[in-house]
Amino acid sequence: MDEVTAKLKEGKSSPPQASFQRLLSLAGPEVDQTVALACQSERRETRIAAAMLCQQRLYGRPVLEALIALLKDKDQQVRAVALRALGFAAHWQSPEACEALCALAKDTTRADGDRVNAAGQAGTTVPLQLFCVNHDTQIFDTLTELLSDKNPQLKMVAKLGLDGKLIPDVQGFKVKP
Repeated sequence: MDEVTAKLKEGKSSPPQASFQRLLSLAGPEVDQTVALACQSERRETRIAAAMLCQQRLYGRPVLEALIALLKDKDQQVRAVALRALGFAAHWQSPEACEALCALAKDTTRADGDRVNAAGQAGTTVPLQLFCVNHDTQIFDTLTELLSDKNPQLKMVAKLGLDGKLIPDVQGFKVKP
């Protein structure tokens, strides 16, 4: 971890991909700081690698905040990977992740593709919530509001989400057969 952190702080080169994989088996505030630092890297590949880590396990608040900041990244692929990571966190009912997905899905100033992706990620949480006591009403309210959006693709994703037909996928989300 020290090697990865040192490379990230110097900013001259990206840590090797194998170094990122080792972070999956570590936990604690030091790891969170390292992953958050990677999310803030100037190097696109490093930001993507960090967000991909977050699609495989949950990290603490500093990492969630760094992922949410990536939603404004200028690179579309970085935003897409960050959205999938936030979808993973929302799937485990992270309030910050749910709030970020809902806010982006409703933000008409953002790219349609990002809005659809955010709504889809939020929609993947619905099947888990249907049979539990504590619902995230913000997700249900957001998807219901999106049913009247001008974007037909966004309307369709919102309806599929509310119907419990969206499931998480490596590439984002997909429709249940």
